[in-house]
Parts: sequence; C-alpha cells; structure tokens
Amino acid sequence: MIPCDDKFGPVLEALLQCAAGALDDCGVPAERVSLSPGSAVAWDDCCAGQLWVRAISITPVQTQPCGYTTLTLQAGVGILRCVSVLDDIGTPPTPAELTADTLQSTTDASILLGAIMCCELPGVNGKGVRVTGGTPLGADGGCAGWEWTMTIPVL
Repeated sequence: MIPCDDKFGPVLEALLQCAAGALDDCGVPAERVSLSPGSAVAWDDCCAGQLWVRAISITPVQTQPCGYTTLTLQAGVGILRCVSVLDDIGTPPTPAELTADTLQSTTDASILLGAIMCCELPGVNGKGVRVTGGTPLGADGGCAGWEWTMTIPVL
C-alpha cells in the first residue's frame, strides 16, 4: 500500500515554529513568517523581517520493496532584514550603520542556529539534524540576511 501522509511538511512547520519562537524570545521577531515553496525564496518584505523555512531536496537513504524506510530532507532556514543603503543624494551608509547591519545579521544567525539545534521535530530519527552550513545573503535591494542549511533524517 502506498502511504498517503506527508512526512516532510510537519517537519518544516516545526522548524518554522522553533525559529520564529526563538526570534520572538530574543526580542528580534520577524513579521513575515512562512514556509517557502520552490527552489528560491522571494524577497518580499525584508523590512518587516522575513523568516522562512524551505525544502531544498529529498533523498532516499534506505530502500525496501515498494517504499523507502528512511529519507533525508535537506532544508533551509533563513531570515532577511532591511540594511542601510545610499541616501537620496548618493551618500553611502556610515561605518556605524554597516556595523549595526552586520551585527543584526550575526545575531539572527546565532539565534536561528540555536533554534535549529534545539528543535524537536516530528518523525525525525533521534537528534539526527546535521547543520551543513550557513550562508550570508545579499545585500540586495536594501535587504540582507542569513540562511542555514541542514540535513534531517525522516522516517
């Protein structure tokens, strides 16, 4: 019999709830919080703080006749925020503004990593989440941020 349940959506939703809760608890909430479909995240509203979780790939790990017993979900957890830009007369951001933007980004990265590592995920094989890397994003269009990628064994 072919299973009809979604093994991946609940894992992604749990990651999103953990990440949003951690940002809230640390006093730096994101207002735009969602799962992101497709292979690229639309940078829609970074000034409100845009947090997402996305599926990057799914790979079968162990197979048996007529199904998989274990799959690996590669996921991304990311955030965007506004950063300083040229003003109306072309003056670049000050060093202090650039430093503040950088520190906001590294704070977000630290909070999200902690949330990922401490999150309890449904249908996940023990504490099998393995963070594979973090990547700074932007700056582009006045937005910059961070995305962590990870692999998650899903039963």
